[in-house]
Amino acid sequence: MDYFINPIWFYWLGVFDGLKTVTIVLSVFTGLILAGFVTAYIYNYTMMFEYKRESNKQYISLCKIGIKWSAVVFIPLLIVAIFAPSKQTMIEIQVASIATKTNAEWTVEQLRCITDYIIERINSVN
Repeated sequence: MDYFINPIWFYWLGVFDGLKTVTIVLSVFTGLILAGFVTAYIYNYTMMFEYKRESNKQYISLCKIGIKWSAVVFIPLLIVAIFAPSKQTMIEIQVASIATKTNAEWTVEQLRCITDYIIERINSVN
């Protein structure tokens, strides 16, 4: 059978849509972790200068590592969550790739032929 759109493509659309949902959830989660590390960094940085505590240097270095790693995970997840198209958009893209100028011209020509045939049949009845 010659399909316009392969049916297995709809399966992969569902899988992709599910992955996008997981990506959104993970980006929110890593965004919260990133915010926590930034908050801890600011807190420990101010405590080190306000109370002259040298023990906060360890926490600051751990916060820097946490900020770097969570940002490395957060940024790609956020980009995928924002720019990955929805299932509806993917279907529209597939249909738009099938709807070419040649197909449209052929459809118009067929409609003219059908209209002419109907007019001929009506005239032959009269």
